Amino acid sequence: MTVQAPPEREGAFAGAFRSIASAAFGAILAVIALLAFGQILGVALSLAVRSIDPETASRVGLVTSLAAFRADVVITFPPSVGFGVPLPLPSGQLASHLVPMGLTLGFLWIAARAGRRAARTWPEAPALVLAAVAAAGAGVSVAFVAALAARWATLSFPGSDVTVGVSAASAAAWGGLLAAGASALGAYLEGAAGRASAAVIRGGIAGYLWALGLLVVGVLAIATLEPDVTRRYVDGLAAFGSVGPALFGAHVLALPAQSALLLVPASGSCVVLLTSGTTALQVCPWSLDPAGPLADAFLPPDPVPLSPWFWALLAIPPLAAFLGGRLAGAGVPPARGAARGALAGIVFAVLGMLGAAFAAPRVAVPFIAGWLRLEMRPWSLRAAGLLCLGGVLGGAIGGRLARRVYEEPELPRPTSA
Repeated sequence: MTVQAPPEREGAFAGAFRSIASAAFGAILAVIALLAFGQILGVALSLAVRSIDPETASRVGLVTSLAAFRADVVITFPPSVGFGVPLPLPSGQLASHLVPMGLTLGFLWIAARAGRRAARTWPEAPALVLAAVAAAGAGVSVAFVAALAARWATLSFPGSDVTVGVSAASAAAWGGLLAAGASALGAYLEGAAGRASAAVIRGGIAGYLWALGLLVVGVLAIATLEPDVTRRYVDGLAAFGSVGPALFGAHVLALPAQSALLLVPASGSCVVLLTSGTTALQVCPWSLDPAGPLADAFLPPDPVPLSPWFWALLAIPPLAAFLGGRLAGAGVPPARGAARGALAGIVFAVLGMLGAAFAAPRVAVPFIAGWLRLEMRPWSLRAAGLLCLGGVLGGAIGGRLARRVYEEPELPRPTSA
């Protein structure tokens, strides 16, 4: 005699399996879309730079796609690479990352939609369970595909023993983490639709995306107000010849990462540039403050003020939080709207610090005395506190002013006998 599982248990297992399969399939499609866009970039590169053959351009596109995961790009140098200069440079491998965050945001959006579709396949499950199931399916599948793609992302240059590749472990870890987080978020928002927590999270995400976009617009506006600086930028690209358009395209892809880093000084704090672990420069609102022996050798000792137009960017974090707070507080009374908006401001601040840390570049270059490591450190308690303060204030005001979407119920009118 066999004992069958209760029908509700069989339904739960079937629903969990469908949700995992749906999340995995959607996340794999997100990776495929990312890799396909990288190949489009490779084709564009081969057309712009005629000296690059199509195979090399394709591999460059593959490296760019995996760099969107913040995967480590590994550069291998022979014992002596002079680059035309007879200097004894160190050998070995080093890992650096520069994140084309525009591709990252596109991948996260597709993965989040996959999580929402996965949640619809199991509508009776709690929102947190849906998030966990979607994260498992998406994270494992993307980690596998990213590690497999990294094995093919290897570049070599004619006449040089320098090779460029992508760390498979780094691509798998970061790709799986991003996919799991985005799919879990999408599944939770789908399962918790109509709840206060979903409104708060949506408001915080919307505020952060508004901040990234407004900072891009702000920088472009400042570029039009500073024509001399813009001209030097254009002349610098033109000096690279046919490679100039490719560098400009890389800058366009990195604009969200640029905004993620600028969000820290726009909140009133500083981004620190480190050289081999020692502070060399601080980007504060809005000046360059040199520090350390390396900065003293190449930069003036006093702070270098930036364009006064940059001060206008200080209004962007509270404005973005205000817009996110309006979304979070829509449809509820003013007091509840203000509370939701303030919580959305905290989510906005958390995303701001995580985004800045994610976008912070790290580059290591060969130097006479060893590897010179350049990296940015945007995270600090001061930055987190100021960003949270602006987010809470802006979000609370936005949530309270979202009252017009809410309609007070009318009192019953007396009827005459």
